[in-house]
Amino acid sequence: MKIVIERHANAVVKRFWDLVVHHAKSLGHEILWWDGLFANLPTIPKEVAMPPAGDLAIVWNGLGPPDVVKYYEGWKIKGTPICYAEAGWYPQTGNFQVDFHGINFASSWAGIQIPFVRKTPVVPRNTQDILVILQVEGDSQLHYFSPWVTQEAFLRNLGAAAVQTLVIRKHPRRDPSPALQKVIESLPKWRLDDSPTLSDALQRFDVMATINSSSAVEALDKKALVLCFGQAVFRQRGAKLKREGRPVEPLP
Repeated sequence: MKIVIERHANAVVKRFWDLVVHHAKSLGHEILWWDGLFANLPTIPKEVAMPPAGDLAIVWNGLGPPDVVKYYEGWKIKGTPICYAEAGWYPQTGNFQVDFHGINFASSWAGIQIPFVRKTPVVPRNTQDILVILQVEGDSQLHYFSPWVTQEAFLRNLGAAAVQTLVIRKHPRRDPSPALQKVIESLPKWRLDDSPTLSDALQRFDVMATINSSSAVEALDKKALVLCFGQAVFRQRGAKLKREGRPVEPLP
């Protein structure tokens, strides 16, 4: 079998590919490398060669704008199965997931309801604050799984409805755009989270609001209440927060 692997410059991805290649070769499979858009990060070329044909393709993430996804069309036309690899859900370090359907809410196990027995209600200790998680604007998780809501609309609606102070936690790798920063500054009750890590923040705040950030998985593990406004694998029924607030128009 010829296995095509999308080369990636990220050190974590490269280590994972080393494991895949080692085991694939031990089973007698041939590896074909494709230098796609992510082979020379942080430099992203405008155009790259189309990927080689193979019996199986393995890509990292697999979601992105049209100039990324178009390179996979040749495989799909020929019926070549595509495996989508991604960092594990929680903890991400050292864990990986591979799925033929996709990642995040596109994965094969998304939407499966987890059975549970309600025993002890989760009561937040800090009822004065809501930790609000910002995501990278234009991120594929927002683009593909929650296209009906922008972060600006998310913040406006949350700020209008909540009586609590919104504690804004910026994304660790990307500051908010000027437009999003303007929305933040217009909120009636807000401040920035100065916690060095999310784990530190979750020791102070146990109610989190997000569109669909994967950081909510850690929050759920720490027994925090999560208000999820988009599609996400972790979005499950079972925890509810009773609160008083002002009525607000639904998100567009």
